[in-house]
Amino acid sequence: LLDTEAVPPGYPTIFNFLPDIDAFYKEWLGRRAPDR
Repeated sequence: LLDTEAVPPGYPTIFNFLPDIDAFYKEWLGRRAPDR
């Protein structure tokens, strides 16, 4: 699940989105993520 933060319009978000690259490759692309 994605963690969301509700803020008023125009207010800067505090938390930047951090994608789960390993899960994306495994669950969506069906292959291993490349090494960093």
